[in-house]
Amino acid sequence: MLDRDLVITWANDAYLAVTMRQRSDILGRQMFEAFPSDPQSESYQLLRRSFNEVVESGKRDEIAIIRYDIANADGSMDVRYWSATHTPFLDSAGKVERILQHTVDVTELHELRTLRDQAGLVQRASAVQARNRHLDDESTRWRQLFEQATGFLALLEGPEHVFRVAN
Repeated sequence: MLDRDLVITWANDAYLAVTMRQRSDILGRQMFEAFPSDPQSESYQLLRRSFNEVVESGKRDEIAIIRYDIANADGSMDVRYWSATHTPFLDSAGKVERILQHTVDVTELHELRTLRDQAGLVQRASAVQARNRHLDDESTRWRQLFEQATGFLALLEGPEHVFRVAN
């Protein structure tokens, strides 16, 4: 849970576990301070835009998938993919008072999808390679037939009649 200034005011145990944080690490801290990201990065821009949309419109916003890396206990960055829903809670005047951020770590799903896509790429590359082998074999057969012809054969090209192949 965040206030309208994006200060973290509450987090459940599941959120703490998936983000590898303790309540004392994040409560009272601004979201981008608790979970730093380069302000020029696509991740930061996407998340900031979603929060701004919620505050300005007073309506829920969703991010289907966002790469947002987080720091491990040793300080190294862990590549993570998330799905996020930001739901506003309005005060009596209809102004956004809090934002409930519901995030789901979809890193494993994203990696499986990437593997599936890469497998498709490998299958297509294998098919192209097989076609190239077939064309190479066919070209070799034609060349062998050409070389074995009982008479003179030549393949000339262009108006200058340049020899390209001759037996």
